[in-house]
Amino acid sequence: MRIISGKFKGRTITNSAPSGVRPTTDRARETIFNILGNMMDFEGIRVLDLCAGTGALGIEALSRGAAYCCFVELSRKTSTEITKTLQNFGLEPSCYTVVTSDSRQFAKRFSIDSDQQYDLIFTDPPYKEKIVNPLFSMIVENGILTHDGVFVAEHDVREKVIIPELYERSSSRLFGETEVDFFVLKE
Repeated sequence: MRIISGKFKGRTITNSAPSGVRPTTDRARETIFNILGNMMDFEGIRVLDLCAGTGALGIEALSRGAAYCCFVELSRKTSTEITKTLQNFGLEPSCYTVVTSDSRQFAKRFSIDSDQQYDLIFTDPPYKEKIVNPLFSMIVENGILTHDGVFVAEHDVREKVIIPELYERSSSRLFGETEVDFFVLKE
């Protein structure tokens, strides 16, 4: 897996995904970031990568100019791999945090603080868990996403995402059995 664009373009994230991790393909990641590039400027934003896996989505955002990314990953081994990758890329520790936690617990404990909200939130949970809806609800209830932020959810095509009242799906793409949805506040 390689970074597609930005200051780390071409750098390898990992040669093999840790056991149980289903990384976003390079093609899907490129499409996701092309869509996001039409929706927002990455320069200086704060990113939250829930169910981070290899950290590819968050690292891609950092490569494109994001100021900070918080990676939340349940597996301690996988969290350690994300940290090693970030260190190998020479990123300052002030640019990232790697949290070993269940993403639902992280979202549940989040307290509304405008200095800590995120402009871009990714989630790519294990499909069998079907946790996109609970995560989306907690993101909205706890004010984790900024007013003009974007929530990007990867999920199995058979999982129906329930969109909270004030939000709308601004875009959606299919990659085989994977659907990627982009959600924003209604205008």
